[in-house]
Amino acid sequence: MEPYLVIVLTIFILIVLLIIYQIYRWYQLYLRAQEYKSPGGGTKVLKKPVPRYQLVYGSSYLLLEDKSVESFKLFSSYISQGSKGLLITRIFPAKVRKQYNLGNTPVLWLSRTQEGKAINPTNLGVLVEEVREYIKKNRKTIILLDGLEYLIIENDFERVLKFINSLEDEIALHNSRLLVSVNPKVLDPEKKALLEKTSKVLVGDEK
Repeated sequence: MEPYLVIVLTIFILIVLLIIYQIYRWYQLYLRAQEYKSPGGGTKVLKKPVPRYQLVYGSSYLLLEDKSVESFKLFSSYISQGSKGLLITRIFPAKVRKQYNLGNTPVLWLSRTQEGKAINPTNLGVLVEEVREYIKKNRKTIILLDGLEYLIIENDFERVLKFINSLEDEIALHNSRLLVSVNPKVLDPEKKALLEKTSKVLVGDEK
């Protein structure tokens, strides 16, 4: 075969391959576009999880549930909507971020360990200060306190009640939102009534 024919054939093959590649790319873009089309032909907007409860700025809420399921769903839905948040929990930070898709949301870990961002559960004043500093820098946030029962075990109930009241004051002052998860079955009626006195009560699904 003549050298010039080899060159022509090579160029032809490269052009064919380029055309095939472009057709493949166009087809992939077409498929991707179809994912955003509704059956009626209109553009479908991808929806983010809608919070079950609408939490008002400057308010505190007590969510009654056997396990902290509804509270984490509510918290993570607000985070996915773009709200900044701070989580106080007994669950290890890396685990809870992964489990509830919280990204880089700051987590205060209630633990007696000396590692990382752990806070001794008896240092209630430190917890209040951490929350205060966070909401001063980040207005209109949501704070989730998970592990209230653990705090009551590690402290007397009166101290925990004063701690909650202090958090509520900071929340009102800095126009944020506080969500406290608690299992009502571990509280006697009098203590439950005291916690409910200054907070709006929400009820989680019992499953």
